[in-house]
Amino acid sequence: MSQHICYLFLPMIFANIAHMYVVKLDLWPAIKIPLHRSWFGENKTFRGFIVVTLFSAIFTVLMNTVVGSYSLIAANNLGLLLGFTYTLSELPNSFLKRRLGIPAGGKSIRFTWFFILLDRLDSSLGVVLVYCLYLQANMESFIQLVLLAISVHFVFSALMVSLGVKKEL
Repeated sequence: MSQHICYLFLPMIFANIAHMYVVKLDLWPAIKIPLHRSWFGENKTFRGFIVVTLFSAIFTVLMNTVVGSYSLIAANNLGLLLGFTYTLSELPNSFLKRRLGIPAGGKSIRFTWFFILLDRLDSSLGVVLVYCLYLQANMESFIQLVLLAISVHFVFSALMVSLGVKKEL
């Protein structure tokens, strides 16, 4: 499990924290271009894809220097793949919210808990699926990692709210 923490969880946590600060400080505004306003809203941008993907690769390579399980290229590729998958996995949820008239960054009044859960499940499920396919992991590992990923996502979301980095869960 420690290898999964080093290669899956820590790089994604650090990449997403870095992304939150990039958004909060409005860094690199030239690439803050919405992917598609009407489909995904204002908040899903090329900057998000680039930042999460690159920082995921950077943190995966850094973790690899500590753990040393992969070559530099393999660690970099894993980080790029997981970062891209994380951002890509959020798009269907955003698309659904826009179709239901929920504004970008807004919350659903009727389906609050459903979307809170979906917000944690979408990227967690996508990243764990790709990670397990990459490692050729079994179904038991997949289920354990999905449950752990959702839990970690909830804990860090709550922590970011308490630190004032995020506005709400």
